[in-house]
Formats: sequence, structure tokens, C-alpha cells
Amino acid sequence: MTVYGRFDNTSTRLITDPTVDEMRHLRNAVAKRDHEIGNLERELDAARRRQDALESRLEQLEDQSTYQLSVSTAAHSFNNMLTVIVCNVQLLLKQIDTADEAAFAEILQATRHARKVALRLLRWNQEDEITLLDPNTVVQDAVTLVRPTLHPQLELNVYLASELPLIRAPERAMLDALVNVAFNARDATPSGRLSFITYEDGGEIRIDVTDTGSGMDEKTKSRIFEPYFTTKVTGHGVGMSSVPALFQRTPGRVEVASAPGEGTAVSFAFPSAR
Repeated sequence: MTVYGRFDNTSTRLITDPTVDEMRHLRNAVAKRDHEIGNLERELDAARRRQDALESRLEQLEDQSTYQLSVSTAAHSFNNMLTVIVCNVQLLLKQIDTADEAAFAEILQATRHARKVALRLLRWNQEDEITLLDPNTVVQDAVTLVRPTLHPQLELNVYLASELPLIRAPERAMLDALVNVAFNARDATPSGRLSFITYEDGGEIRIDVTDTGSGMDEKTKSRIFEPYFTTKVTGHGVGMSSVPALFQRTPGRVEVASAPGEGTAVSFAFPSAR
């Protein structure tokens, strides 16, 4: 093994050249990240193959009335999670020498959530358990999934009230609803602001998702939660339709305020679990 360095004039101690050490450390770091990205890409390919297999199996099922909407909603969420993975992997491939651990953490969190959605496809008739949730934690999880998919011109703001009471809700359905509303806001807001806000109002716990996008007229607003309704050329109409399902098993409601050219605010209201 060759050691690069120099001897101290006042002693026999060998001083290693810091440039050589830095280069060795950089090569090791790049090799490690190359290995991690390779693993993530293989996992992404496996997830896509699994999704294709699941969709092929679902097409053969006979009961299409109530089952089809549940499957479409879950598949839509699955696609959203894969989008997060793809965006982060592409970012790391372009900035391999400067990527930090936070980006990998977002990939891992999105992948774990995608696995949960895949399991829901396999066990579609099992209900999401209602549990005590911290509203701020759910919002932070949603922000982690949404942030990598935002346009560079879209500003993300998060305002979290301190010491909010807990709420009772199904965790996966709650996270899906927030993410789908945020994705809808993102698509309606090429530039401007997307905001998540938590607060307590009149004994209710509120989670608002607001944007400064194109807004909606009354006719469109009255239909946004309808299954398969969409105003997007490439839309499927299943993302927003998952929102009302959140309140079929837990108390609360969702309110929408919007007007053409004035953006949209979607507000989730829950009673305190105190």
C-alpha cells in the first residue's frame, strides 16, 4: 500500500496530505451513494413490476361496482408515491456529489408508504384502523411526500400551531387525502404559493391546504369529489374522490372555498379527541 505524505521537519512523524485524504473520502462517499442509488432503482423497478401485476390481476375481478373505485383510488395513491421516488432519484443522479441524507430519507419514506398502498391493494376489504393522530405530524409527513414533486416556481409554506390536541382518524386515509389535495393544488398552481396550516377554531382542529392557483367556479367546485371527475387532460378523477371517504368512519367534515383567479382552500375539520 502506498501512503502519500511528508515528514515533519522537527520529528519523525508522517503528516498525511489532506488533499489525498479528501479525495479518498470523496471516492468512498461517491461509491457508497452509487450503491445506494442502484439499490433504490432496483427497488423502484420491482415496485413497478408489482404494480403491473396487481393491475393485471384486478382487471380480472368480476365485481366492478364498488370495488373499482377503491382500487382506482389506491392505485392513484401508489402512482403518487412512485412519482416522489422518481423525482428524488433523478435529483440524486444529477447531483451525486452534493446530495445529502435528507433526500435519501424522503425516498425511503415514500417507498415505505408505497408499500403500504400496495398491501392495501392486496387486502382491499380490510379497513384502515382509526387511531389517535397528531395533526402536525400528519401534515409533516404529507409535506415530506409532496415537497420533491413541486415546481421550482411554487413556494411551499407550512404553519403549524403548537400544542394542538390529538384527533381520531384513519392514518393512511388521512395522509392520502392531504397528499391528493396538495397534488391537485400543485397542478392548479404553476407559480405562486402552496400552504399547509394547522390551528384550533371553536373547539375543532383544522388542517387547511391552500393555494394561489387558478381557482374554480361553483359548478366545478360542486363536483371535485365525484369519482372520475377531472378537468385535467391527463387526469383520472380518483385523487380528490378519496377525500370524502375519510369522513365516512370518523367525525368531521371537509370544506372548500374557491373562486376563479383567487385560488382554493380545502379545510379539514375534526373534533378534538380530548
